[in-house]
Amino acid sequence: MKFNCMHCKTLLSIHSTEVGSIVNCPKCGNLVEVPTITPTPAPSISADTEKLAVCLTDLITETEQGNKTMRDIHLMLAFGLGLFIVVLAIYVADSILQLF
Repeated sequence: MKFNCMHCKTLLSIHSTEVGSIVNCPKCGNLVEVPTITPTPAPSISADTEKLAVCLTDLITETEQGNKTMRDIHLMLAFGLGLFIVVLAIYVADSILQLF
């Protein structure tokens, strides 16, 4: 385990069996209590919830933009198909008229 001397801030390295004991700092000579190992607290739910909310908002925005793009593609295809049908009808009508 590593920790800093509270007097001179030297980084000290000790064996985990010495946790909670008092040792002499080799640099400044002062007595230093070896800190106990405290578990790192789990991230707060509110921070995770906030990140999730941002991700969901981004996903919804991208989906809406994707839906708009698909809608535009469908409109272009419908217009193209409609134009094709009109041109085909004119061609067929012209062909029929040439027969007479």
